[in-house]
Amino acid sequence: MPQPELPTEALALPDALPDAPPPDNALAAGPVLRQPVKTLETATGTVILRRLTPEERAQRRARRNLILLVAGALLLFAFVLLFGR
Repeated sequence: MPQPELPTEALALPDALPDAPPPDNALAAGPVLRQPVKTLETATGTVILRRLTPEERAQRRARRNLILLVAGALLLFAFVLLFGR
């Protein structure tokens, strides 16, 4: 019996919690090795840690590059003012 096609939006969800049952078609592919869910205890409760998506990584990289560009330009400007006299 063929399995129905799932929309791609359903496949892009974050990793399931460890107690969630595997999908029906996963059993036919062989054993599934799952990484344990990493959590962080804070004063306000438990936070589940996850990997960053490619979009989140790109956004963080762009922000870091902008900060370094501004800091480098300010440092260069300070050297020109100090040693240019």
